[in-house]
Amino acid sequence: LNSERAILLKELERSNRELRELVFVTSHHLHEPTRKIFTYANMLFNSLRDKIDTDDRENLQFIIDGARKMQALVDDLLLYSEVIMRKERARVPVDLNEIVEKLRTKELASLLDATHGIIKVPEPLLPVQADPVQVRLLMQNLIANGLKFHRVGTIPEVTIRSSRCGDKEVRVSVEDNGVGISREYHNRIFSLFHQLQPSEDGTGVGLAICKKVVEQHGGAIGVESTPGRGSTFWFTLPIASRNCTIPVIVSKEIHIEEVKKK
Repeated sequence: LNSERAILLKELERSNRELRELVFVTSHHLHEPTRKIFTYANMLFNSLRDKIDTDDRENLQFIIDGARKMQALVDDLLLYSEVIMRKERARVPVDLNEIVEKLRTKELASLLDATHGIIKVPEPLLPVQADPVQVRLLMQNLIANGLKFHRVGTIPEVTIRSSRCGDKEVRVSVEDNGVGISREYHNRIFSLFHQLQPSEDGTGVGLAICKKVVEQHGGAIGVESTPGRGSTFWFTLPIASRNCTIPVIVSKEIHIEEVKKK
C-alpha cells in the first residue's frame, strides 16, 4: 500500500511540474504576438483616424483594447507561473518597510500619481522570513487593489499594519477605504480569473497570485470587508529569525507628495 501511494505521489508531482511548465511556456510564447497586435493596431489607428468613418475607428479601438487586455492577461499569467516555479527558492529575512517604500517610488508611483492615493504605515512593520521577490509581488497586488477600487470622489488611502501571530508568524493587514466587497465573494475573489469589477486593466489574476505566494510560505490569507466601507486584506508569513540584521526603522507615515491640480 505504501509503495502504491509513493508511486501515485510521484506521478502527481510529475503532472504538476509539467502543468507548471506548460503555463509558463504558453504564456511566454503568447506574449510576443499579442504585443505585435497591440502595437500595429495602434499604429494603424493613428495613421487612419482622419481617413475612416466613426464606425471603423470604433472597430479599430475595440481591437486595440482587446489586445491591451490580452497583453495584461499574458503578463499576469507569466507572473503566476513564475510564482509557482519559484516554490523552492531560498527564504531570507525581508524588511516589509523597505518593500513598501520601493513600491511607492517605483511600481506604484504612476498609480499613486493618477489617484492622488496615500499609503500609510503607522508603525514599523515586522520582518518576515520569505522569498523577497514573492513578498514584493504580494504587497504590490494588495496595495494596488486598494488604490484602484476606490469610491468616486474619495482619495484612496491604504494603511498597512503588522503584528505577532503566535510565536512563529507575522500577520500583515492592508486596509483601504474603497468600495468594499460583499461577504458572498470573500473566498471567491482569490480564485484565478475571478473579477468583481471587470476593467480594462484587470485580469483576475492578482489575488490568485497573492494566495499562491502566501500558501507556498505556509501562511493563510483572507479579507474582511463591508460594501461601501472598504476592505482589509490580511495574510500571515513566518516571522524572521531572531538573529536577522534588518535595521529598526523609525515609525513614519509614507505617502505620495500632493499632486498639483491641473
